[in-house]
Amino acid sequence: MRLASAALLLALTGCAAPPLAPAELSATVRQYRSDVPLRMLSVTTTNSGDSPVVVERVQLLARGFVAVPSAPVDVLLQPGDRVDVPVAYGQARCGAPLPGEADAARMVLRTAGGPPQEVLVRLSADGGLLPRLRASECAQAALRAAVQLSLGEPWVRRGDRLDGSLVLTRRAGDEPVRVLEAGGHIVFTVRGALPAVLAPGTERVVVPLRVTPTRCDGHALSQNSRGAVFPFVVAVGDREPVQAPAVAGPALHAQLQELARDVCLPRG
Repeated sequence: MRLASAALLLALTGCAAPPLAPAELSATVRQYRSDVPLRMLSVTTTNSGDSPVVVERVQLLARGFVAVPSAPVDVLLQPGDRVDVPVAYGQARCGAPLPGEADAARMVLRTAGGPPQEVLVRLSADGGLLPRLRASECAQAALRAAVQLSLGEPWVRRGDRLDGSLVLTRRAGDEPVRVLEAGGHIVFTVRGALPAVLAPGTERVVVPLRVTPTRCDGHALSQNSRGAVFPFVVAVGDREPVQAPAVAGPALHAQLQELARDVCLPRG
């Protein structure tokens, strides 16, 4: 089993695989909400041994993702500790079957009085996060290849709302593309002529939308100041629906900020 895992990791990284970590060190992988925009994961590492261990560097070696270089972390694991070690992940590997061996983290460890040692820590498959994450990213890539979503111009202020549009432009293929619903935004509610369809033989469709501020607390407004991304649930052909973002450009972002201030500030 050690030889099979080493062979897989040699293929993934193009260099010799280090030895497996001692049994006292175990790990699983998770992703917190704040990790998502940064393309980060947390390798939750447990030290069930009797001696403290310092994790100096970490690199994710996952079958479904391109490996990115290791990064310094300097995380202390006392005996009995369970600590989240941050690690970046690369682009998803889409289209090709994946080997059946285990995913792992390549770590540089240091124990008291000893030199740094590079080891492989196998990642528990419990929860299936990595396969789900790969499937989602590959579905997003297939959607982007088929159609472009953009927010049309201009947007017009009408009282406490902005009226505008979502534009679907075909990039490849001729399957129907369905926009099923608008997703949530921290400040605004999006409504419109949904569901909408980009039919076979059609290259472009414009979907009317209206945007209204519906959350006015300080946290929401501060998040809105960083930019506006409106998610839509979209299905290409008979594939499963996925969320696709449409990003507000500078002009629309300024309009959205002004609308939120005008609507929300009078409420105190």
